[in-house]
Amino acid sequence: MSDLLDETAVIDSIGICTLVTPIVFTETPEAYQTVLGKETTEEDMRRIGRGISDLERYLDIERGHTKAMDTLPRRLIEAEVDVNGKRVKLGRETWDRLRDEYYRYRGWSPEGVPNGIVGR
Repeated sequence: MSDLLDETAVIDSIGICTLVTPIVFTETPEAYQTVLGKETTEEDMRRIGRGISDLERYLDIERGHTKAMDTLPRRLIEAEVDVNGKRVKLGRETWDRLRDEYYRYRGWSPEGVPNGIVGR
């Protein structure tokens, strides 16, 4: 999920339709070079995308976005669905744990604030 977020940020930043991100990301370094005249690699693109995503998140935080807002509609958390013949639901505790794991994966604070974004 995080990789797709970062890849989409790069695709969007150079003006390519984000609907084709999974198809064209490996071609992005060439497109980036064409647009900006700077040679780059796929690894560079991922780093740039992560920076864009973190900056967008930071700006959201500055505008009042909170950890409590990083949620799903209650119906999606509480609804029972069929998984391999069993009725299960995501549940609030599982959702909170997954959100916290995502924050750690991104290198964000426990409140979901990107670390080290200021002064980049």
